Amino acid sequence: MLVGALFEFGPTLRAQSNLATLVGTVKDASGGVVPNAAVAVKNLGTGLERSAKSDASGDYSVPNLQIGHYSLTVTLTGFETTTIQDIELQVGQTARVDPILQVGSATQQVTVSTTAPLLATTTSSVGQVVDHKVLEDVPLNGRAFWQLTQLTPGATYTPGGANPYTGTTAIRARAVNVSVNGSDPQQTGWSLDGANITEPQLGGTAVQPNVDAIQEFKVESGNMSAEFGHTPNMVTATIKSGTNQYHGNAFEFLRNDKLDARNFFFHAPVGAAQSKDVLKRNQFGGTFGGPIKKDKTFFFVDYEETTVRQALVFSNVVPSLAMRNGDFSALLPSTQILNPLSNYAPFSNNQIPSSMFSSQALYFLKYMPAPNFSQGGTDRAVFGNRLALNTAKADLKIDEQFTAKDHLMGRYSINDNAEDNPNPFPALGSPGNHSRCQSFSLALTHIFSPQWLNELRFGYYRMIFLFQGPLQGTNVDQQAGVQGLELQPYGGFPEIDMAGYDSFNGSPTNCLPKSNHVRSYQYSDTVSRVSGKHNMKMGMEWFHNILGYVNGGVSEGVFDFEGTYTGDAFADYMLGLTDSVTRDGGVPLQGTYGNFMSWFFQDNYRITSNLTMNLGLRYEINPFYTGQRGQVSGFNLTTGKLVIPSNFDPTAQPISSELVPLFNDRYVLSKSVGLPNSVRPSDKKDFGPRIGLAWRPFGSNKWAIRSAYGIFYAYPDNNLPNNTSAVPPISAVDQTYNDRPPLAPTHDWGNFFQGVPLAGLPNPNSGQPCPGGFVAISCAQPSLSTGALHSSLTYVQEYNFSVQRELTPSLTINAGYVGNNTHRLAQFISINDPPPGQGDIQARRPYVQWGGIAYAQYGGKASYNALQTSLISRSWHGLSLLGNYTFSKCLDDGSAENGTTLLLIPFNRAPCNLDRTHAGAFSYDYELPFGHSRQFLSGVSGWVDQIIGGWHASGIATLQSGLPFSATVGDR
Repeated sequence: MLVGALFEFGPTLRAQSNLATLVGTVKDASGGVVPNAAVAVKNLGTGLERSAKSDASGDYSVPNLQIGHYSLTVTLTGFETTTIQDIELQVGQTARVDPILQVGSATQQVTVSTTAPLLATTTSSVGQVVDHKVLEDVPLNGRAFWQLTQLTPGATYTPGGANPYTGTTAIRARAVNVSVNGSDPQQTGWSLDGANITEPQLGGTAVQPNVDAIQEFKVESGNMSAEFGHTPNMVTATIKSGTNQYHGNAFEFLRNDKLDARNFFFHAPVGAAQSKDVLKRNQFGGTFGGPIKKDKTFFFVDYEETTVRQALVFSNVVPSLAMRNGDFSALLPSTQILNPLSNYAPFSNNQIPSSMFSSQALYFLKYMPAPNFSQGGTDRAVFGNRLALNTAKADLKIDEQFTAKDHLMGRYSINDNAEDNPNPFPALGSPGNHSRCQSFSLALTHIFSPQWLNELRFGYYRMIFLFQGPLQGTNVDQQAGVQGLELQPYGGFPEIDMAGYDSFNGSPTNCLPKSNHVRSYQYSDTVSRVSGKHNMKMGMEWFHNILGYVNGGVSEGVFDFEGTYTGDAFADYMLGLTDSVTRDGGVPLQGTYGNFMSWFFQDNYRITSNLTMNLGLRYEINPFYTGQRGQVSGFNLTTGKLVIPSNFDPTAQPISSELVPLFNDRYVLSKSVGLPNSVRPSDKKDFGPRIGLAWRPFGSNKWAIRSAYGIFYAYPDNNLPNNTSAVPPISAVDQTYNDRPPLAPTHDWGNFFQGVPLAGLPNPNSGQPCPGGFVAISCAQPSLSTGALHSSLTYVQEYNFSVQRELTPSLTINAGYVGNNTHRLAQFISINDPPPGQGDIQARRPYVQWGGIAYAQYGGKASYNALQTSLISRSWHGLSLLGNYTFSKCLDDGSAENGTTLLLIPFNRAPCNLDRTHAGAFSYDYELPFGHSRQFLSGVSGWVDQIIGGWHASGIATLQSGLPFSATVGDR
């Protein structure tokens, strides 16, 4: 009944990903197998014991063990009791230990010290464990554990999404930009203590624990077992647990400007003293764990805080003081300032009368700093600003051993971040960026018998961030007298661009404010069964993802001055003669949600003592996200009509209710054509078989040959449907140009939209010319950003063949071929481009009733082929090594969803955006041979040994080829 219930209600097991398995064969001194031997496995940290018996072939298996250090004891009448001490199990590991029994009395004790072998002799997946020793000893700039993913063959990190001034990544999940085997970083999943912590929209994770709190992590880089899904590869990390001994640490890292030189490029304002840039960076915290009740209840807690106060220098090209007063005579004779309102006659001596100054220009001019430095004839405003950053993160983990058969684990993690975003123009202030990420995981494990085990898991992930805009909350346009921009959901400063001068970086520069609110609820259940030569798992998983977001768009307006009318952009500015203006209504609120279910079955079948088959099947139901207020759309290629959700909410934005009726002959509601509110039916054909083998040639424990093949599916690219419509369900973006010379401009800054606000447009009849005030959307052929109605998700075929060799008990090398083929990659294409020819462009379009159509689909392809090598050395005379080298090639026909015309897709196959032909990483740690019981000065003790002993020299080196360069050209 339990199995039936599992398959009735639910999904996969990612839960097992943070556990380990111990297997082996019990033999006697002659090499014969020993059946019915009692095997006891004890966790040396918590005292927890698990038991098993060897079968008729002498084999035993103890699955689902917490990572850590164990002892293994084997007893059988007629043989001496054998205990193997200090076996370290790593995350996701299946370790083989083969006890050898000696004939004798069971009261006689034989104790053997050993370590779990480095060879993977029972699994065919590809990956790398980075243990606590590497995490503790290898230096990390910024103390981010995921930087060490590069120690895995095929894994690379490309910086992106970090704060441009500090390089910090804590506030942005997408800054965790890890690519594995050529895949996009969005296809790398992240798990902490078995709970999913992947940011669903852009990938990465905002849960970034204190590196001292992590026991270890594993990069599952290829051919994972069927218990893994939704991403082709996975990073699984585990927070440390408390033990029967109290343990902890504290740290402090301080960096300041005391020994810094003055900034060579900063020129203090006239009359001010030259000083050093301020830099104060303080990072501190600690960990502590131990027993609440011995052998029963354990806790572990950690905390880390980072504060940064850093000086920034901005050097802006600005108009001279004379120009601010209308005097452009310094530009003579090379540039003659013209008067476009007087038949383009030149101004006398290049001087504009103050009576012609635009009131809007004078209003915004007060926000532009005056020049205080001149270099090469260019006036600059050079000034300092300060960036403040505060990050705090913490984790709490509780383990409760109710009985020998019931274990409960609970963990809570939080990451709070706040940082400034200084504007290059100081009068616009330093709006704040804020984020908070929380993760909760609860796991209950019950052992029914040595052969049956069940694990139930619940997880919750919540992430919210807010990026504020300059002068947010103030309708600056209205105060300046700019008409037609009265509808501003958030208020703020516009973007003002002037050719030849630095721009006002207002809210529209980065579509501010921005806010994301992500929630993910997770439930999973799995059953493990050991039966003879079969080690089986079956399970289910259910995810409910809710994504809400706000985007300020360009509702404050983008005003562009090009010098079109006077010959100088700032002179155009002073007259208020914009070359073009762009505006929209912003996005007050959007959101999507989706329910994802999956089931799996995995059987690790030991065919012979030295050959294991890994067989699995995974089935997923992956729906496309549904817009909470109907803000998605699809396009019918046959009828040429837009399909919008039946749950379309016209109150999502005032402009929506006015725009949609204009095109009621060009769209249909989803239910009328048998489609759900997501516009795209769920993908229900996602079967992922997994098959692999692990072979120990000739029964040797020195060699392992492994190979595997599998199909893996990826989450729907949520950034793709989000981009299909900026405003539900039809976007309103207007870019309007002023009259062109030799005509005199008829619009100025104040009356560009003739006083017609965005949400008060007249509704023209079909075929009427665009109304004044809001041009583009009301034209007869508006442009679309939409997507395919019927899609199947991205899937990856993975395969590998590798050979491992144990050179010594502490040194292993590996070499192998790793490849994959990716199908149905997310991409944007233009499907309404006219074919080459003469005459009217619109008449040659495939869909003449529409303008350009940006069309989202799953149709791209990619391939990856690599030679991957690695070297692992445990401590040998105090030296530990972990290194890898990868020689690879990644090809695709459209990285990063870049838009392209439908006509050119066959010509787009080229190196992937993240292709790195050569990639290598190497870490080392050497315990210096000085002090008590060491090679040198071994006789010292006490405080002398405390000073000279225990020192380590460690480091990490990363070498990579550069990324491909794409040459592009505009269409005009």
